[in-house]
Amino acid sequence: MFFIALFFAPIFASFPPWATGPALITVGSMMMTNVLQINWKYIGDGLPAFITIIMIPFGYSIGYGLISGIGSFIFINSAVFIIYKLSGGRIAPPNYDERDDWVGFITRGGFKSNIPPWIMRLFGKKPESVVSSPTPSVDENVEELKEISYER
Repeated sequence: MFFIALFFAPIFASFPPWATGPALITVGSMMMTNVLQINWKYIGDGLPAFITIIMIPFGYSIGYGLISGIGSFIFINSAVFIIYKLSGGRIAPPNYDERDDWVGFITRGGFKSNIPPWIMRLFGKKPESVVSSPTPSVDENVEELKEISYER
C-alpha cells in the first residue's frame, strides 16, 4: 500500500496549501455535529470536551487538542474522585450523578461489544450479545435543546 502511495505523492504535493481549506472546513463542520452528544451537564465531561474543541484550532494541532482534553479529563475526574472518596461522599459536584458511566461501559463488555461476530467466531469465541442503552439520535437532542430553551 505504501508503494502505491509513492506514485501519488508528487500529485498531492502539487496542491497549494490554501486549496485544502474548503475540505478542512467541511470536515470540521461534519465533526461539530457530534457536539450535541457530549454530556454538558457534568463539568468533568463538558469542560475537557470544551478544552479539546478550543485547543485544536488555537494550538494548530489535533494532537495538542487531544492531549489537553484527555489530560484535563484525567485531572478533573481524578480530583473529583479522590475528594469524593476521602470525604466519604460528602463533598461532590452538585450534578455528580449525571456523569457518564465509564465503569458501566466496561462491565457491559466495553469495546468487545463492537467486535463483529464473524471475527469472534474466527478466533473460536462465541459472540456475546451485549445489551446497551441506545444512544439518542441528533433529532432527539435537538428537540431536547429546544425544550430547554423554551423553558427559559
